[in-house]
This record gives sequence, structure tokens and C-alpha cells, in this order.
Amino acid sequence: MEKVTHVAVGVIENTKGEVLVAKRDQDKHQGGKWEFPGGKVEPNEAVQDALIREFKEEVDLDLTGYLITPFMKRQYFYPGKSVLLDTFYVSNVAEVARSNEGQEVKWVPKIDLLNLQFPSANRSLLFKLLLDTLKPKRFIQQSKVVLECFDSLAFEGMICDIEDIGNKDLDFLVIEFKSWSSLSKSDLLKNISSVDTPILLEKASESLCIDIGVSGAIELN
Repeated sequence: MEKVTHVAVGVIENTKGEVLVAKRDQDKHQGGKWEFPGGKVEPNEAVQDALIREFKEEVDLDLTGYLITPFMKRQYFYPGKSVLLDTFYVSNVAEVARSNEGQEVKWVPKIDLLNLQFPSANRSLLFKLLLDTLKPKRFIQQSKVVLECFDSLAFEGMICDIEDIGNKDLDFLVIEFKSWSSLSKSDLLKNISSVDTPILLEKASESLCIDIGVSGAIELN
């Protein structure tokens, strides 16, 4: 059985509304790309404890005492390895971040995250963060969905059945309620776990979206 690496990840927002990102070392897997900081969960370690430990070790941020809330849990399959990203959100962090391990770290306005290159495993996470921040208007034309934001920024996606889901050259995919609602959580997870393209579920609860690693819910009517 393929080993799954469990990683605690933090989307950390400071008092200016900027998000902390770190650049992966060139000699690492996905080297040179930006990521939301975090690290491996040790055996018998609680995930939030791992998050607090990793942030103190890597970027000298002490998250003790801050409200840490679940943001997304997403399993991603690379050739020869599998990664479970257990992501949490922390806001209004006042401490100064600094690199303890030599990697580049910086605070970035959320909209500017679009200008950075992230690993494929962070794509759904990034899309969810942008949707929560930008709160775009929704336009539907047949099977096409457009999420329009300010400054002429727009994301384009399409409506599809769960049987037709797969990686597509689109900003996101929408799965209709009638297509996914009869599936168990485990079967739904199996269908979407190998898809890089961010996914929105029609009429889904926030807790389901977090648990299976989709970028959010949407109303189509």
C-alpha cells in the first residue's frame, strides 16, 4: 500500500489581511514553488500541535493562543507518493515571521497570490481562499459558470456530472447536486481525489467541503 504523508498546513493571515507563504528549496520535491507553510505530522501527534510546532520551527511564529480553525483536508497523489494536506486557517496574527531554515518567506496580499507558482496540491486550497476573500458574483450560461470579481478578474468553469469529472483546462468544475448527493463521502472522495482542477459542489455543506477537500459550495438556481 502506498504510504501517505500527513502534512499540517497553515493559511496564516496577518493584521493587514496578507497571507504568509514560503518558497520551497530548489533541491526538494516541487522545488522553487511557493507554498503555505507547514510540515509533517509526527506519529501520535495531534494535527494542530504539529501545526504550532512546525510554524515555530520554520518561521518563528508562535500560534499558541490564536483561534485555529479547519480550512480544508485534501489528499493528493503524485507519482509514487501520496500527500494528505490538513489545512487550518488563522487570522489577525501580529507576530513577525522570519525564516529559521533559510527558505524565503513573505506576506502577500491575497489577490497577489495569483502571480505566484504553487504546487498542484495547493491549487484547490488557493482557489478556496480567493473565493472566500473576493466573494465574486455568479453568472450561469447553460453548462458554463463565470465567477466575476473586481478589476475585471473572472474565473471560468463548467458544470459536469461526477462520472465526467477529470482534469480540464478550466479555473474550476461544478458538480451538480443530483450527480453527487447519492454517493457516500468515501465514494465522493475517490472520484475527486485525483483531480487537480478546483471543484465546487452544488448545495454542499461547509463541513463536507472541508472534509473531502473541495473549494466550496455553490447554488446554481
